Amino acid sequence: MNDAEANLGRYWTVSAEGAWLPIVILDGADTHHLRICEDFGCFTGPIPEDGRGDGYQYRGHAGIPPDQGGSALASAAAYWHMETSGETHFEDHVVGFNAARAASRLVSRYFGVLAQAKVRF
Repeated sequence: MNDAEANLGRYWTVSAEGAWLPIVILDGADTHHLRICEDFGCFTGPIPEDGRGDGYQYRGHAGIPPDQGGSALASAAAYWHMETSGETHFEDHVVGFNAARAASRLVSRYFGVLAQAKVRF
């Protein structure tokens, strides 16, 4: 993880950090509730999926550092990106015929914002 911090004048501080996620593992299932039935072409249940990949994370922070009484203001933002390549396993999960597994690529992106105020009396 790499990070950096700087003071902007007397009252502001900013920081940023980033991390590389060298191993991202997907072990999940895709469920189509309206297609689970006993008719030809329906699914017998959730379809297993797997994959391996990597990702990264960035986070930034800006705020007013605590004063003598401990009061402070801050805001932060974070972004995550994870990506895997693997397979969706249709074999033995489709009614009426033997389906083959299929290559899949799944990407997850998350973004969040936080605001914080800390006041001591």
